[in-house]
Amino acid sequence: QIKWTRDLSAQLNLAVNYEQVIVTSSDGIIWALNRQNGDIIWRQDAFTSHNLTAPILYQDEIVVADQNGHVYWMNAEDGHLILNQYFSRTQILTPPVVYDGSVYVLSTNGQLISLSPNW
Repeated sequence: QIKWTRDLSAQLNLAVNYEQVIVTSSDGIIWALNRQNGDIIWRQDAFTSHNLTAPILYQDEIVVADQNGHVYWMNAEDGHLILNQYFSRTQILTPPVVYDGSVYVLSTNGQLISLSPNW
């Protein structure tokens, strides 16, 4: 039985928490949808020209990276940008990975970065 559907131009993985489904669409918009009914909770369209990775969830934040070597941290509740970190002159095309309290990012030149925000 299908609970709900929503048309999005998305081809990457998604992230899910207790109330949201987080999707990065192919046009660079990050969508937070209600997990129960598919309604839009918020959308973040500040990254439309950035070629974003799939989103991940880290505590109460959403993390994505982009083709310009940036890692973006957003509040999962409302989508506002918390932090923009620049790490690499090369692209970050694979989604960050969370393990044991750290976020790991790998750039296309092989630079591996371990992040553990302190806020």
